[in-house]
Amino acid sequence: MTDWFTADLHLGHANIIRYCNRPFANISNMNEHLIQNWNARVHKKDTVYVLGDFGLAPKEVLKHWLELLKGTKVLILGNHDVSKTAALEIGFSEVHELYVYKADGKRVILSHYPVESDYYDLCLHGHTHQKNYSNWETQFNVGVDLHNYCPLKWTDIRGRCFNE
Repeated sequence: MTDWFTADLHLGHANIIRYCNRPFANISNMNEHLIQNWNARVHKKDTVYVLGDFGLAPKEVLKHWLELLKGTKVLILGNHDVSKTAALEIGFSEVHELYVYKADGKRVILSHYPVESDYYDLCLHGHTHQKNYSNWETQFNVGVDLHNYCPLKWTDIRGRCFNE
């Protein structure tokens, strides 16, 4: 079982292709690519923490996309996510505004937005898309725009952020 992290998929959001200069011809192509990348890495018993902005579509469509994705999905609410109730209804196993992830003796705050705090070893976030405003020592952007449109494993993040 592996823990994965991602943010800012924006499934179904046509304008995100232009806003972020994503290399996709249309939203169908983008959605397919993001789902394939996820499923090529994530296994059924893995957990994926989605740090906001999962998708923009009617509830039934969001539920369908979520069902296509492998693993247990935990949502950290982003500015484009409707509500905790709606996210649970489409199939997220848990929904949080912020979440404290603990692994390997590290305390990591999961947030859609970059957060500075002396109480945690690291903040994993999204929201800034292809712009990495993060301080590598205290923040790490897990958004798809910075990571080849793929989720990242905790062990890879740990290695980058803690020189392990």
